[in-house]
Amino acid sequence: MRWGKVKAIIARDLKLALREKTKLFWLFLFPLILLSGYTALFAPRSSPQGGIVINIAVVPEACGVEGLEELLEYMRNPWNISERADFEINVTVVGDLEKALKSLKKGYLDAVVFIPEDFMSKEGLTVRIYVLRGTPNRVKEQLVASYLYAFFSETANYAALGMLSSYINATVPHEARPHVAEFVNKAWKLASSPNIEMIDVTPGEEEADVRSRIIGWMTLSVMFMNFMFGGILGGASAITSEIRRGFLHRLLSTRLEPSEYF
Repeated sequence: MRWGKVKAIIARDLKLALREKTKLFWLFLFPLILLSGYTALFAPRSSPQGGIVINIAVVPEACGVEGLEELLEYMRNPWNISERADFEINVTVVGDLEKALKSLKKGYLDAVVFIPEDFMSKEGLTVRIYVLRGTPNRVKEQLVASYLYAFFSETANYAALGMLSSYINATVPHEARPHVAEFVNKAWKLASSPNIEMIDVTPGEEEADVRSRIIGWMTLSVMFMNFMFGGILGGASAITSEIRRGFLHRLLSTRLEPSEYF
């Protein structure tokens, strides 16, 4: 059997296949429908139009953290946001840090704020912020990180001003001035060096990583599945057609030229 004969048969079968609407549907349109469905199902969801919603979980180390209620009130109604700012802040209190971090990795939260027991100590303001990174919305990531850092920096400044005002307005005798100087130094340290720790947290396997991998693998699966079924159906159809028309018998038993088979 010569290769020219095989090539002629393959070319003829391809031309016949492309003429049939049913085969064209299964070869081209059906894979596109599958890919569109997988993309719509697993593609990352965009943020809703009309504003940005920031979801923050606050995790206090202990129930009796000093100033926690005032802090939550200011976080829900912050003073450092313009009235024209087009985003909303949702603050919830979570008692377990591990639970909050799991929600953060799954994408349900944008940030987790851990408030230690010595939140407002003489050493200064101390807070730990976990910010979600590696999402499709990089602008929102930067907005959340910048907003929280600025919020706690201003919190430290206002706390320092409050300490200074309380002692300046009080009547201080001469013998108490060294103690006043000590408190002034503490207040200045509180305002000038807040200990704000920013920690980036990437999405977990349940959300971004798995979603991107599913899209890639499903795309390859649909392509190879299309080739596989196309090859199986095409081969079976070609063999059946050749047997029915007697081409295989003539191909194996005669020495005709390729053009003489049709």
